[in-house]
Amino acid sequence: MNLQELYQLKLENNDTSNYAKLLALLLLPNIKDYEPVRSNPHSFYEKYKEKINEKISQVEKDFKITDEDYNNVFIMRGFESDNIDFDKIWTIYSEGFGALQWGLIYANNKSPEQIYEFFFDEDLNTKKTKGR
Repeated sequence: MNLQELYQLKLENNDTSNYAKLLALLLLPNIKDYEPVRSNPHSFYEKYKEKINEKISQVEKDFKITDEDYNNVFIMRGFESDNIDFDKIWTIYSEGFGALQWGLIYANNKSPEQIYEFFFDEDLNTKKTKGR
């Protein structure tokens, strides 16, 4: 299964169990549009902020994620947010664009699917799509 198929499957099942993985599913197929940035995650995010935020917006739209949903995640993680836009980047989505940064630096000879599988320790071959 490729990453677009997995994203579609998660969308069909309304699987919002991990927002960062959803972001990674959208970012990794376009890995060739990015350059490796050997820096901290903040610098990587700042360099690609527009592209990353565009994909976050797509996840929010596709899965109808609201500020209330984010607040529920923050509460489950033991804090209350006074800046949802900042906190969702660094406590919810950073692992998603972290997978992209890691793949660019340490696995540039791997496919987007291989990067996803390794980074998230998830086997795409065990996923099922409708009719398969």
